[in-house]
Amino acid sequence: MRARGLVVASVLLLAASRVFAQQPAQSFAQLQVLLAPGETIWLTDADGREVEGRLRQLTPDAVQVDVDGQGRTWEASQVRSIRHRHNDSVVNGALIGGAVGGGVYAGLVAALCSEGSDCSGGQAVGAVAAGFLVGAGLGTLVDALVKGQRTIYTSPDTPSTSVTVVPVVAPRHASVSMTLRF
Repeated sequence: MRARGLVVASVLLLAASRVFAQQPAQSFAQLQVLLAPGETIWLTDADGREVEGRLRQLTPDAVQVDVDGQGRTWEASQVRSIRHRHNDSVVNGALIGGAVGGGVYAGLVAALCSEGSDCSGGQAVGAVAAGFLVGAGLGTLVDALVKGQRTIYTSPDTPSTSVTVVPVVAPRHASVSMTLRF
């Protein structure tokens, strides 16, 4: 029972840290499915200058944007990144938060029950359910507050950075593993 609980907690925590991690498009062809004409975008050119405008046209080789009432065109090689307005869905926040909260509580239950305390199956299920609800609530709150811009295109020549944080839970040990790539 304890080993199975740890396996379930570990799988939930590892899955939750990787779910919904979406990488930006690295070609204008990939970007065409993410943008529609008329959307507001923020374009950063190869020299680091940023402009805000409405997308007029996007082809696999170039992007045309209305900036201050004038159409401007950039070839793909001249664009470092493109961002657009993004309102995060609260559903994925609830699911991710619930999975993490339930996983953390499952790990805690497994650790506490392995130390000889009197744990019943009903108490364990109740604790994991409570963890799921707390996590889902926090995830929903965080996603409701996330409004802004999301990078949807980065030039293949632009170096990328990423941070991965993964909780590690064992019967007598709990820690966090963090990886930074740049």
